[in-house]
Amino acid sequence: MGKNEKASETSELKREGRKRKRREEEQEMRRMKEKMVEMEKTLKTALDEIANQKESNWCTAFTMWDFGFLCADTESDSGSESENSSCGDELETPKAHAEKFLGEDPKDKKEKKLVINEVLVSRINEYLKAGLQKDLKDGIIEGTPRIGEEINLEPPELNGEIAYGLNEAARKRDEHFRESYKMAGTAIACIATAISRFFEEDEAPIDRDEVMQLMANTMMMLGEIMYLNTVARRAFITPAYDKKFKEILEKSDSGKLLFGEKLVTEHEFGKLEAAVEKRGGIDEPQEEFLQLKRLKEQRPISFKSNVHTNTVNVVVSREIQILPERTAIEESDPLAGVTAFVNCSDAMRKAFEKQGFSDSVLEIITASLADSTKKQYDSALKNWWTFCTNNHQGPFEPEIKTVVEFLAGKFKEGASYSTLNSTRSAISLIVSKDLQHEPILHRFFKGIFRLRPTAPKYSKTWDVNVVLDKLASWFPLDSLSLKLVMLLALGTGFRAQTLSLIKIEEISITSSTVEIKVKDLIKTSRPGAQQPFACIPFFRGKPSICIASTLVHYLKITRELRKDENLLFICYKKPYNGANVQSIRRWIKSVLKNCGIDKSFTRTVRVMHRHRQHIKKDLI
Repeated sequence: MGKNEKASETSELKREGRKRKRREEEQEMRRMKEKMVEMEKTLKTALDEIANQKESNWCTAFTMWDFGFLCADTESDSGSESENSSCGDELETPKAHAEKFLGEDPKDKKEKKLVINEVLVSRINEYLKAGLQKDLKDGIIEGTPRIGEEINLEPPELNGEIAYGLNEAARKRDEHFRESYKMAGTAIACIATAISRFFEEDEAPIDRDEVMQLMANTMMMLGEIMYLNTVARRAFITPAYDKKFKEILEKSDSGKLLFGEKLVTEHEFGKLEAAVEKRGGIDEPQEEFLQLKRLKEQRPISFKSNVHTNTVNVVVSREIQILPERTAIEESDPLAGVTAFVNCSDAMRKAFEKQGFSDSVLEIITASLADSTKKQYDSALKNWWTFCTNNHQGPFEPEIKTVVEFLAGKFKEGASYSTLNSTRSAISLIVSKDLQHEPILHRFFKGIFRLRPTAPKYSKTWDVNVVLDKLASWFPLDSLSLKLVMLLALGTGFRAQTLSLIKIEEISITSSTVEIKVKDLIKTSRPGAQQPFACIPFFRGKPSICIASTLVHYLKITRELRKDENLLFICYKKPYNGANVQSIRRWIKSVLKNCGIDKSFTRTVRVMHRHRQHIKKDLI
């Protein structure tokens, strides 16, 4: 109970304290309102006196107002009188007093101009036009300390792990920003040191020459920064134009306008207007036309020469080609907008997006390649992407020289003719040029063939009798799945992919034959080409190796196991799902291995090749 009473007493004291504080705040607010009312009255009296132009009465009114405004918090009468008298000692005219609150009269306001000694003007203009000499700039930067006890004006160093992944162009851009930062840091260090000398005047006399040199160094550093900024702006803009106009822009001198005031002549502007009219007008005004028109309207353009000046009127070709902003960025930086490589499909989408195709078109184009082909191209395009990034080349619009250099590098690494040809096909998917008909590439691949001739894919084969004898011994039920796969591979020449796609509903069984149709697309499917089809007769004389009989028997044995599975071949282990292409390949390799065939032949493509070696029908 004692603790509860103590807590209650404490809570009551807090409530009383809050109430007391609120009462004090309300009293303070009332006092402030009364003062504001009094101030408004005195202000109104002062303004009335100003309007009546009564100087003597105005001074009294001003003193009253000033006294009420400045001395509102004064409580002692003596203090008020002393403040009042002090205010009266510094009287102002009505105009000056009004300017305190209303500002200067706009009519009296004059435009401020920069006034600099002519000795400095000529030097500053030279800094802005041509920059500093290298020796002078390096001397100022090296002679100015930029690191103190509590300040560091040096540019931050690039992280080593970041620098490792940058290409040469990115490193150069970073170095440019780093140098600009260093020059700005030098300028700040110089002017800050000069200002510090004035704070230290009591401790040591100011060295006038030192301060002048520091301020001069600051001026030169800032001039160099402005010059380099102008150079960078021009370098970013000029690639947006055609070659002829670009040369004119590079020769022009910057002034009030970035490329000079005399860039386009009135005569040339008239030729451009005539050319537009000759085309029958334009539905939507082109940007180059509007730019020149605005230029003509904003300032007079004289095409008369003046021998007393250094101004040169530049004649501009009327075939000025102004490219879109996006193109300008891409030409100034080939890697602009290029992201990290993802896969073949992503690279294809980006390549055709650059050509302006819609998403629906992109979906169809990317579906033109089989998944296996995309996987094959992934490695080639990834290497191409890395090569372009390291050499600061755009992967979508490279020069032919870049493509040849890339392929030559892969050839030195040991790539075969077929690998390089596949790589060229992969690159052709995403570049804007037709690499298949480039004369230099055609000549390049001829040279590769002579230096590294391609060997025949199959110089020898294996004895099919060995396999057939082995299969004949698996009768009637032993290793039925392996036997049927091998017989179909030998008898039809189907690839493992095709065998894995055979469906029961696509098998037609008659009294004399078994017909198999494969409707799914396979690797060798082409527009207008026939899909895989096989018509297999029954060979009653040799039922142990009869393909049709083995297939019918396989269907009968697996009927209860397959349930709803529609694929012909099913796994011989639970849950008896359809066998994929990897399983089919593994089964064929297992049969060849059991038959003692050399492992160099244990590829399913070589089984298909053996089928094409004119096997005699009496063997089957």
